[in-house]
Amino acid sequence: MSYRGIETYEVARAREPRHGTRGNATIVFAPGLLDEESWNAVNAFFPAVEGRLQDPWITNFDTGEAYGEAALPVEILPGTRVSGMCYGDNIGTVSQRMNLIIEFIDPDGVSRGTAEHGFSYVSPGGFLVQHTEIITLDKAGMWKLHAMLE
Repeated sequence: MSYRGIETYEVARAREPRHGTRGNATIVFAPGLLDEESWNAVNAFFPAVEGRLQDPWITNFDTGEAYGEAALPVEILPGTRVSGMCYGDNIGTVSQRMNLIIEFIDPDGVSRGTAEHGFSYVSPGGFLVQHTEIITLDKAGMWKLHAMLE
């Protein structure tokens, strides 16, 4: 997905979970978009980035399994330790100052395991990569791996 701005929308994939059983924690990738006008309203110093989020992964630290975007959403047993990651690509034609933030959003809407790359200059065709902190899925329901590129 290509865009200019910060990722903030949430979209659950329409596929059925491929692993696990009912009552588990289900994880989906939820990238988002903040339009350029809104970005400029909150950030007067830097223009909106021209970038793309891609290749989200979930790693299950209890089993060693990893799930790419094609396997999402995935159901995982509550009590399991997991981490998420994602790439943020510069699809523009010039170097850009970019930041990648990634987090899990639990079923109650609470941010968990948030990690931030920090602003860096990224060359055209270059990328940032960021992993969440390792968290324990302590609730059944829909969890979101949410990424923001700014």
